[in-house]
Amino acid sequence: MGFKHARYLCFGLGLTLSAAAPAIDLGLKMGAGFNATEAAQHSNLSLHVGLTGSYKLSEKSSIIGELTYRYFRADDWERPLPAFAYAPDGTATYAPTPMESIDTRQNPLEGLGLHLGYRRAIGASNWSWQAGVNLHYMKSTDQAIGDVSWSAPYSTNPATWNHEGFSKLNSTSSIKPGVFVGLHSFLNEDVFVEVNALTVGYSQITYVPMVYTGKPAHTETADKNKLVLEMSMGFRF
Repeated sequence: MGFKHARYLCFGLGLTLSAAAPAIDLGLKMGAGFNATEAAQHSNLSLHVGLTGSYKLSEKSSIIGELTYRYFRADDWERPLPAFAYAPDGTATYAPTPMESIDTRQNPLEGLGLHLGYRRAIGASNWSWQAGVNLHYMKSTDQAIGDVSWSAPYSTNPATWNHEGFSKLNSTSSIKPGVFVGLHSFLNEDVFVEVNALTVGYSQITYVPMVYTGKPAHTETADKNKLVLEMSMGFRF
């Protein structure tokens, strides 16, 4: 009789502990994005895959977190030639010769994003809204290949014509904050879909040949911010 009572007691205690345990969900998601702002990559497509998690605060609300890898596809593009070319001493010369000059670039961008936010059900529907902040560690690359030709002013002597050829690969990394807002819904008990708008901050590096400024060839960086619309599908473990 004592064993039977003990068994019932253990069973009831197990139910109590199970009911008191926090509701934690973990999952995996993947999808694609569209860059709504001007992109240095000259491509509007991005791809992402991430690990997701949520901590249930109530029947309608949760704290959410996510660690995501993002890759922004880069297309080749031709950088416009400057109005004037510069000699090594810094003096302006004739404009570069378009038929004999080219400057092609490719600017891949990739990195990790850490997201933290809040999710709440919309009425009695199967949809929830979510919003929060993010922190992105992004690596930008500038692949520059070109050859720019120019001549001294009014010179018709080929011996005075000049050209600068270059083939450079430079990269830089940065950590920038941002925000996100979106919608989330479960298609069934384990499969979910999301639509999110988010900002992705990063530093873009650019190689500058001597002929563009008259200064020694160098790199420049500029802070940029993307507005991205993403669609995702995933499942919870």
